[in-house]
Amino acid sequence: MSEKAFVQFETENGVGIAILLAPNLGSREAPIIKQEVLTYAPKVTHKVVLDFEHVTMMGSLALGVMVDLAKQCKAANGALALCNLNDDLRGVLKMSHLDRLLTITKDRAGAVRKIS
Repeated sequence: MSEKAFVQFETENGVGIAILLAPNLGSREAPIIKQEVLTYAPKVTHKVVLDFEHVTMMGSLALGVMVDLAKQCKAANGALALCNLNDDLRGVLKMSHLDRLLTITKDRAGAVRKIS
């Protein structure tokens, strides 16, 4: 998969939607996605939804990237939300207590409403 194929961007109600296309977010994909999202975020006033519909596995580096993206969006008076996580990914976030730090919604519409 080419680097440009890891994430696709859309805009909905002024909120940026980053659709994560890589099924596995590991040490190769996570930093690339982070840079792409950080480049895109100012275009949507740092209000970004990460859509995990296509993601089946996430490594520890990707967890750190999610926390860093949330902090950077918040520092710029924006917000980050995660949506469409499968049960395994939700479990990982819950076990690591990141579900308390990150905004997680069931679907994209809920995420857009939450950070609009």
